[in-house]
Amino acid sequence: MANTNILIKRSTTTGVPVSLQAGELAYSYLSNTIFIGTPGGNGVVNVGGQYYTAQVDAATSSNTASTLVKRDANGQFSGRLDGIAGKADVITNARNFSISGGDITATAQSFDGSAAVTLSASLNAVPSLGAGTYGSQTEIPVIQVAANGRVMNVTTSTISTTLSTSADSGTGSVNLLNDTLNFVGAQGITTSDSGNTVTFNVDDTVVRANAFTGGEQTINTNLVIGANNDLTVTGNLFVFGNTTTLNIDQFELGDPLLLLGVGNYFSDTFDIGFTAHYNDGSNAQTGLIRDVGTKEYHFFKDYTGILDANNNINLSDPSYREANVYASYFKGNVIATTVAANSITTTGNVTVGGNLVVTGDIVIDDLQVDTITANTLTLTNALTVPNGGTGKTSFNTGQIVIGSGVNGLTQIANSSVAVNQTFGSASAVAAFETDVYGRVVAVTNTSISIDTSQITSGTLPYTRGGTGSTTYTTGGLLIAGASGFESLANTTYTLTGALASNNTITSITVDAYGRFTAATGAAIAGLTVGQGGTGLSTITQNGITYGNGTGNLGVTAAAGGADQTWSNQILTVTNAGVPVWTTALDGGQF
Repeated sequence: MANTNILIKRSTTTGVPVSLQAGELAYSYLSNTIFIGTPGGNGVVNVGGQYYTAQVDAATSSNTASTLVKRDANGQFSGRLDGIAGKADVITNARNFSISGGDITATAQSFDGSAAVTLSASLNAVPSLGAGTYGSQTEIPVIQVAANGRVMNVTTSTISTTLSTSADSGTGSVNLLNDTLNFVGAQGITTSDSGNTVTFNVDDTVVRANAFTGGEQTINTNLVIGANNDLTVTGNLFVFGNTTTLNIDQFELGDPLLLLGVGNYFSDTFDIGFTAHYNDGSNAQTGLIRDVGTKEYHFFKDYTGILDANNNINLSDPSYREANVYASYFKGNVIATTVAANSITTTGNVTVGGNLVVTGDIVIDDLQVDTITANTLTLTNALTVPNGGTGKTSFNTGQIVIGSGVNGLTQIANSSVAVNQTFGSASAVAAFETDVYGRVVAVTNTSISIDTSQITSGTLPYTRGGTGSTTYTTGGLLIAGASGFESLANTTYTLTGALASNNTITSITVDAYGRFTAATGAAIAGLTVGQGGTGLSTITQNGITYGNGTGNLGVTAAAGGADQTWSNQILTVTNAGVPVWTTALDGGQF
């Protein structure tokens, strides 16, 4: 390959390539540096180039800026060394170390590097500030501090050791150095001292005032309030025990509802209500309860039994009696064994389980009974619809009855269509007309257009779904005509040219019904790419074919030249993607 050139990547505009393949070379004419790809193929490493060779070529022993240093003929070089010296015994010019100004001073000491330097420094004295101890039990120190934190002056200030005290009754004083301040609780008030905290509390004989903001208050003994004293409770009052007795003339509650049986949600084991003592010759009780057994309310009287453990009333006690209740009227249902009344007026339901004895009038908006048993039941007027009646006293036999709102039932006239009449036939279709109630009110017959004789002996017309014809040409195709189906004449097929193994059909002729009527055959001149061929009639000897889209395949020139005996050419592609032979392997630019 004496005449084959291998070119690496290069650039005149980019100083460093972004990345190279592992082992791939590139040269930048901008930075004059040669690069090689890293082993991972994800980076570059500079390995030389004209930039570095120029640095070496410019090396000199003279003191020249920005150049490499090399020794002269005597093994020496000129220049200035900046940084840490490899070895020095002393410095050429000794210098003094000292401290002056501010609050610290020190005598100057010379340093040339031959020995260590020690500075003896001391704080400057503060004018008018003497050494000593400040402060006592009766005096506190007052300290003046400068901006740098140094104490500039100290004085003392006398403090008072007497604490004045006062109470609701009397005043006093305490010497804080010698006396002890005692906290003593009065009746119902206790005190406790723990460390630096004194706590005042009250025992269970004291009720706190309305200014108390703590939690619940508990009194474990009896609470007795004098006759001339009031007790006002602005929060909740909880009283626990078996019996709470109020010996008062009048008991008033501001709550609109009185809640009884608290906590009786789940078990329902208590009678709920109220009971009161009275005497009608002997001690007795009366009241109103909801009985836990019957789940109903009872007014009772004459009860002399003792309340059981759940404060319940025993309805089976021999002394128990139901009490009478007087009221203007009751709303709701009345269930009774016997009802006696001079007059009953109701706008709701009345249910009577036993006898109903009425000496006056009964006005009922709605009467609902399963069975009415009576010797005589006389209705002057018809029972209206709101009362469960029809609103009529009689109806015509055989007529249909319909609703008419709250005004009563209404008769409607019978249909005028004759009874047991037959409609429709083999040559007619019946058409029915109904009213809003679904009754047939009119019937008409519509004649059928095709009679029986036409169907059995005639030709079914085209317009009636028939063909309009009785015979057709054997093997002929049928097409729809204006008045019936028509026979379509057969066609003939004509071939122009010939069809052989290397021929193809170039044209086909069809009629209006899609039938083949003619075709043309011709020899294939060249199989195109679209037909699976190359599109070429001849191909250059030793040329290499390559794709060209839908066009004919491309062919390279034959490789070779005058020096073919000693080297071979390389097949590569141009920037346009065209394959060509070359003697140079070019890495391209970056």
